[in-house]
Amino acid sequence: MKLYALDWVIAILAVVVCFLPALFFGKRSSKSTSEFFGSGRSVPWWLAGLSMVATTFSSDTPNLGD
Repeated sequence: MKLYALDWVIAILAVVVCFLPALFFGKRSSKSTSEFFGSGRSVPWWLAGLSMVATTFSSDTPNLGD
């Protein structure tokens, strides 16, 4: 498989997009364990629900093929 410049740009962009929130919220999460694990209990209901749905969907998806 040969990777072209556009492939590398997309791969690097995907990694950067994944790490930007971690860099942005990293200082906030180091205040306490409540901040680290529960975002200070200030997560909106829709964000918590989206996270649960995304986790369930991503863990169930590989089982659909069998």
